[in-house]
Amino acid sequence: MIPREAFILPFELQHRHTDGTDHGMQPKHHDPSEHDPERTWLVRQEFQCMDCDETVTLIPGEKS
Repeated sequence: MIPREAFILPFELQHRHTDGTDHGMQPKHHDPSEHDPERTWLVRQEFQCMDCDETVTLIPGEKS
């Protein structure tokens, strides 16, 4: 099995708030039981804003 760390991208993620400021995002720990058992759950990565706690999930595309 390929280790999960192999799928973490070497990028910094930021998201823009409604006031126009950008804030960094960091990887968020998640429990697989929180998600539907989809085929991508092993390679998806969830990030959480360090300011407002909003989250974004990166999921590889079909060609990845």
